[in-house]
Amino acid sequence: MLNRFFRITRPLYSTQIFIPQISANVAPKAYGVDNVMRPSAWVIHYKGQVSPPEDGTYRFVGYADDVLAVAVNNKTVCIGARPDMEMKSVWKSSDPQEGANAFNGNLVYGDWVPMKKDEPVDLDVLVGERPGGEFGAFLLFQKQGVTYGKDRHGKLVLPVFQLARQNIPGKDDGRSPPYLKSDLLWKQHR
Repeated sequence: MLNRFFRITRPLYSTQIFIPQISANVAPKAYGVDNVMRPSAWVIHYKGQVSPPEDGTYRFVGYADDVLAVAVNNKTVCIGARPDMEMKSVWKSSDPQEGANAFNGNLVYGDWVPMKKDEPVDLDVLVGERPGGEFGAFLLFQKQGVTYGKDRHGKLVLPVFQLARQNIPGKDDGRSPPYLKSDLLWKQHR
């Protein structure tokens, strides 16, 4: 579907998506195309094969201004987007609770997916910006049956989805979701 649009050929990799408020023009600069495209109406598609740190049933929890979408084995399992993006016709959370504050919205809880350690699943993560201006994106995860702490607003504090240990940017300014410091890393297979 995206093949008919301008694409860059140089891949860029990420081991986590935890991007506190930044200028939307950072993405075109990161890909080296800021001289040929505006910092609006862009989409970044990350894909690979991953497995969880241990057997269990997991769900992705995320939000982005403007959109973050996650698919496991080609099935959409989470869309965290600004309400005016009107994504409910594509996917709707079965969990009506609002997640922690994230930038200018709230984290959205995805569908539960059983997964096994060292058994790869295809993971697609899409983040995008519509008008330009400010951007922020966050992807965390929850394992079923684990008791997580809560923030001062009673919202779950979850670990950041990470493929490698990396510093998590930002500070507790109320615009980034709280997160659990964890040694649980997902494994990248391809």
